[in-house]
Order: sequence, then structure tokens, then C-alpha cells
Amino acid sequence: MMLRTATNAIIINLAFTDIGVAGIGYPMSAASDLHGSWKFGYTGCQIYAALNIFFGMTSIGLLTVVAIDRYLTICRPDIGQKLTTVSYTLVIVAAWLNAVFWSSMPMVGWAGCAPDPTGATCTINWRNNDTSFVSYTMTVITVNFIIPLAVMFYCYYNVSVTVKRYKASNCLDSINMDWSDQMGVTKVVPARITISNQLPMTASSAPLNP
Repeated sequence: MMLRTATNAIIINLAFTDIGVAGIGYPMSAASDLHGSWKFGYTGCQIYAALNIFFGMTSIGLLTVVAIDRYLTICRPDIGQKLTTVSYTLVIVAAWLNAVFWSSMPMVGWAGCAPDPTGATCTINWRNNDTSFVSYTMTVITVNFIIPLAVMFYCYYNVSVTVKRYKASNCLDSINMDWSDQMGVTKVVPARITISNQLPMTASSAPLNP
């Protein structure tokens, strides 16, 4: 049995986030690095930072969705098989909308973006260590890093336990799914999490205080 189209849709959306970072973020950063300072002005800085936050947040959200999908497919097939294309569409859209919200907040006054000390990139203004910056950063880290990381750990831990249990009992063949394909995706995604882009706001190693 082929992998469900819904699972493929999540992975395709995840690929678009990588294309966005590679196609928009890296060229601007490389050009500024060669120039020796940020060369795209204030507006370019805001756009660059917003897009990197946007694609980074979307990537984290989609990775969380994939983890939940793997958990339901392998550990709770009774629930996973009941999910419809509409269900998957809604969670994919939610991941993109969540990223839209958090990437737009610095542009409307919650925290702010500025070139980092190297001048090669633009990110959250770490040097403006005020209440707005602290509240935004702490909220984003909680909502878009700690919680997704906890969900992914829970899902993949249970997937690992379930697979080991099935292997020990030699009953993989009795499960109604193509385990070759399913386990292939399940193994690839944790590797994708490992090499995934870091949370955009933590990309700079500059100190909080000037």
C-alpha cells in the first residue's frame, strides 16, 4: 500500500519551507556577507527577518504534524485511519497561519528586527533587551520550540517502543500497512529534525546587551 496522500502533502509542504529559506534567505545573507555589511536597507532587513522567521516557524510546525501523523499511523491506527484529508488540510494550514502570526509580530511592534553585529543577516534585535523583546522571545520559544519538541519526543518515543514491541513479537506482518514505506518515512523525519534550521530568533549568537 502506498503512503497516504495526506502524509505526502505534509512532506511536500515541508520541502517548500526549505526552498523558501534557500531561495530567499541564503542569497541575501551571502550577498551581505560578501559586501561586509547588510546591503538591503531597513525594508529589506524587515522582509528578510520576517521571511526567515516565517519559514522557520512553518518548518517546526510541520515537523510536529509529521510526528503526530507517525504516532497515529503506527501507535494508534484506530484513530489514524479515521482522519480525513480535510483533517490533514486543517493542521497544515494551521502550521502556516501560526508562522504568519509570529513572523508578522515584530513588524507591528512586538519586539523588532535589525541587522546582527556581523551585518550578514537580519534577525530579532537582540541588543534591544526590553520588555517587548523578552516577552516575544519567551513566548515564541515556549509555543514554537519547547511545546513542539515535547510533542515530537513523545510521539517518536512511543513509535520506537511500539516498533520494538512488534519486532520482538514477530507480528509486523499482521499489521495492515506497508511497513517498508511507513518505517522509511518515520526514520527520515527525525533525521530531518536533527538537520533542520534552528529557530530563527536564535540564529544570532550576539549577546543580549550591547
